Amino acid sequence: MENRGSAQLVLLAATLILSTVIRLLPYLANSTFFSTDIWGVVRNTNILVEHSPISLNSSLFDGYNNYWPTTAIELSVLSTLLGAGVFHSIEIAVSAITLSLTTVLFSLKKGWSGVLAAIVAGSAFNIVLMTGAYTKEGYAYTMLMIILYTLLKPGRVHPLIMVIPAIALPFTHHLTTLVATVILYSIIITWLMSFFHQLEFFRIDPTRAIYIAVPLLLSQLAQYLLLGKYSTLAVATQWLALSLTSYVTVFSVIGIAISLVTVRLKAPVLRFFTMVFLASAVAISTVGSLYIYMLDYETLTATLLIVTPALLIIAGNVYSREETAVTSIIWMTAISGLAIFFIGEEVPGYESIVYRVVGFIILIASVGFAGRTKWFHRVSAAVFLVASVTVYALTMTGLTPTLGWYWNYRESEVYTGRFLSEKAVGLTVCSDVKQSMMLNGLYKYKATNLPSCSRSPILMYDYMWDKGALVSVGRVVKIWFQEVGGIVFSNGDGFLII
Repeated sequence: MENRGSAQLVLLAATLILSTVIRLLPYLANSTFFSTDIWGVVRNTNILVEHSPISLNSSLFDGYNNYWPTTAIELSVLSTLLGAGVFHSIEIAVSAITLSLTTVLFSLKKGWSGVLAAIVAGSAFNIVLMTGAYTKEGYAYTMLMIILYTLLKPGRVHPLIMVIPAIALPFTHHLTTLVATVILYSIIITWLMSFFHQLEFFRIDPTRAIYIAVPLLLSQLAQYLLLGKYSTLAVATQWLALSLTSYVTVFSVIGIAISLVTVRLKAPVLRFFTMVFLASAVAISTVGSLYIYMLDYETLTATLLIVTPALLIIAGNVYSREETAVTSIIWMTAISGLAIFFIGEEVPGYESIVYRVVGFIILIASVGFAGRTKWFHRVSAAVFLVASVTVYALTMTGLTPTLGWYWNYRESEVYTGRFLSEKAVGLTVCSDVKQSMMLNGLYKYKATNLPSCSRSPILMYDYMWDKGALVSVGRVVKIWFQEVGGIVFSNGDGFLII
């Protein structure tokens, strides 16, 4: 028994180290961040350090991330306390987020199920993307996991553990807040249905859900009135709210029905339907990836390398029939309803949102690991780890670049942005989405996106004709150009053409 506990601790320590290293590798290799989403947070942090106190509505901020200011505020405090630069502070924060996320999962599940849950959350490629830098979403993952911890943890939980993340989450990240709201809503629907039909798998205390939901909703209202109404949340309408509620309600009910069938079917029948689920889910993932992202075959293969092991984990959870695993089915179907809402209503940027929703489903799947793990759980977790590391290697080497290679930035690209912001004031350049995100976010420098450049000077890099220029989520176009004017600036691997 002691040897088993030691093996678990060794494997957990190895998981924590591996999870941290794969997130820090891009920084160690390039001295900059692995994220297109971090630049606005970096700008806002610098503004807070240099100009505090300052209104969050100030035009000095990037005009987007300042409406969810938690990450920038905490990063500015960390940078000031440590006396370190923002770049170094971010890497410390990334390590802390990784350790917190995996530790919360392990403390919730404990034993082998806790180790396996930590492996999945620590290595999942979607989650690595979001936590590879100090993004709003990556930071919000930990808050979401603490909320799930308070819902699932047996025994007494201190009220502050429930209330603090519920209050902080709406000021941190809007999509994660929506996911938490959807989960709580599905719990309340399940609780209401339990009055009309016995749901033997449902063991969550509804009062805990209410204790979390009330401060969460009040905090969302406060965020909207103070900041959100000036942001992209202003496009929300009553129709969208009604449509979202309808999608989530329907898919929550579907999840409840699946959960009921799961706990009542005989084992051989359940095994058959689990295999049908696996085959159907892989097929739907393939068609969905082709329809939404129009992926090439190499990238599609890598995508299925991520999706299939995740589905194996979900299938193992279903087959275990453990209460938490069965309840998590409802959460996953409710979140799937959220993704389908974004597609059905063609919400702007739905391609990115759907990709990110998959990350939340993987987190929920890790929560659902059975208390008494069987060989299938361990094999599926091992397969998931190998597949995730493989996809990470394929992406970082540029063999499947659309999955995340474009999130890598070199120092020369960052310095080029600084040069343009200082020496080419008032000029609007045209480049791909990768460069535009950095130029607009960090330097608030006007940039338009390829391939529609009009008469603007073009900021080109060698990767744009090698791997292609990123023109939207998951889509690249290889650029061929004829030099008409001349090169007015070059940093070695990139140049500005007029």
